[in-house]
Amino acid sequence: GALVGCEMIKAKSFFAKFLPRNPRKVKKVLNIFRLMIKLAKYSHLLFSSKRKSGIILELLAKILIIRERWLTLYTQFENNPELLKQYE
Repeated sequence: GALVGCEMIKAKSFFAKFLPRNPRKVKKVLNIFRLMIKLAKYSHLLFSSKRKSGIILELLAKILIIRERWLTLYTQFENNPELLKQYE
């Protein structure tokens, strides 16, 4: 819907701003992002205004950027999800 379209625009702007200017890395991250979106849609886990819950694409994009640019930080989040609250 319109919400997903708006979220997709925000996600793409984050990728453009924060990913390194390396075409291979950008393509890799975008492919992972597309795959995760498909999995979330298939599993009915994307954010829905009707349910008021689900995965928000903007946050998914931010997590993928952190994973690509700052792997040590991503690993810390993976090991201790409570740390994410400090960075929101």
